[in-house]
Amino acid sequence: MFAAAAAVYAGDGRIEISQSEMPYVIAAGGSYVVTEGLTGTNGSSGITISANDVSLDLNGFTLTGGAGTLDGIRVSGSRTNIVVRNGIVRDWGQDGLDTASAYNSIVTDVKACGNGQNGIVAGTAALIANCTAKENTAVGIQTGAGSLISDCFARSNVSHGVVSGNDTSISDTTARENAGYGINAGEACSVVRCATRGNTNSGVCVQTGSVVADVTSAMNGGHGVYAVGGGIKIQRCSFFGNRDYGAYLPSHNMITDSAARLNTNGGIRVGGYSYVSRNVTADSSGGNGIVVADSYSRVEENQVVSNSVGFSVTGDETILIRNTAYNNATTYSVSGGNYYETVSDPGTDPANFDQPWANYDL
Repeated sequence: MFAAAAAVYAGDGRIEISQSEMPYVIAAGGSYVVTEGLTGTNGSSGITISANDVSLDLNGFTLTGGAGTLDGIRVSGSRTNIVVRNGIVRDWGQDGLDTASAYNSIVTDVKACGNGQNGIVAGTAALIANCTAKENTAVGIQTGAGSLISDCFARSNVSHGVVSGNDTSISDTTARENAGYGINAGEACSVVRCATRGNTNSGVCVQTGSVVADVTSAMNGGHGVYAVGGGIKIQRCSFFGNRDYGAYLPSHNMITDSAARLNTNGGIRVGGYSYVSRNVTADSSGGNGIVVADSYSRVEENQVVSNSVGFSVTGDETILIRNTAYNNATTYSVSGGNYYETVSDPGTDPANFDQPWANYDL
């Protein structure tokens, strides 16, 4: 690879990159702009960034790889303050865009399609916004810890759609028909206002200390949301038609104000020491509405409709209060040592509604 012998400057002072200079190495900080569509060469990356404080504008053009090429755009060595924006990287033999060794990088308005490995990879403290990753042979979009992913789209990638390190915020992002998880987040992450559908594994996977809010997750091959670890909060989500549970949480977690319908194995499943409140689960004909798979939980103000079992509780010391059940094949499958009061078919007699902690079976 080589850098241009004499830099050519655009009228605005940016250094121009053209096909005649490919493959191109950015060896000094500054602002660079692509001036035409670029095509890769066998055995090389397209553009290599080996300096700090670089801004690269693809200017709406496409960087096209081909057989035997490496990365479309690659950061070499430990770098800081790298910006790449506004273009397409496609059909490269390895990653479309690889800034994994950079700290504090920004990638915006980039489309990565059909690359031989990952679509877009960023390092620690990265911002990825308004990007698309489609039909890449590994992960669509991936960041290191402490990053932000916003307004992105990952579809039909051969591994996960979106992967993040710990302490990352993922928002307003869609992941569809990827062969792994739709969104696979680390610990202490926030997944907000996202949509996942038709992924081979679960729609969203989060780990200890994370929050999932205002997410829709439908028709995935695993769970709608799959939680790993404790201290996880799920709220205001919708789970529809997933092949396992709508939401699957282990112990020491909470789920509130969510709706689950037509999930094959059940609506919501939690472990012990959990809180389940103000959810609706329906039409889990082969499974359960709400499952508590251990002890010391609180289940209140939920509604379960047309499930095989409305409430399934094992272990002991769980309390069920103020829940409502309709048309379940079995309303309660609750082991001994748990606490609940039921009123069946209360009719219109006001005396039947004088029990403020009761669960009603209609």
